[in-house]
Amino acid sequence: MNSDIKILLPRRRLFGSVLAVYWLGIFIATHSPGQPEILNQVSDKSLHWAAYCGLAILYSLWSSTRYKFSIGWVCRSFLILASYGIADELLQIPVNRHCDFLDWLADIGGILVGLCIPIFARKLFPKLWNRLTTVEDQNTVEKNSQQ
Repeated sequence: MNSDIKILLPRRRLFGSVLAVYWLGIFIATHSPGQPEILNQVSDKSLHWAAYCGLAILYSLWSSTRYKFSIGWVCRSFLILASYGIADELLQIPVNRHCDFLDWLADIGGILVGLCIPIFARKLFPKLWNRLTTVEDQNTVEKNSQQ
């Protein structure tokens, strides 16, 4: 195992753990009967949008420690998350919750924004992004510090 992998592995595990807990939380929230009274004051579509936007951001952080951003990565990520959104809506039927196409469209909106945020963050804050998701070769770090 090279040193880059050793350094990235804890980040990958951290991002993966946060993603898994968040994803499980979404699943439990969408498959539990009823919802807390305070959530009745917020649009159901807004909740779907926000939940899936967060999911896409966390998925992006986790996958950025494994893959480089590309059009292919965006398309695969979108398909994975959108497919989960469909499954999530359909799996609500057995627990007497409402399966709604408009909820899924809100999910899609959140996914699209959530996938764009890390792409823009990577462009606007490259040093921070690289610190979070990549490891520079030690020779490159030393060479850059001497310049």
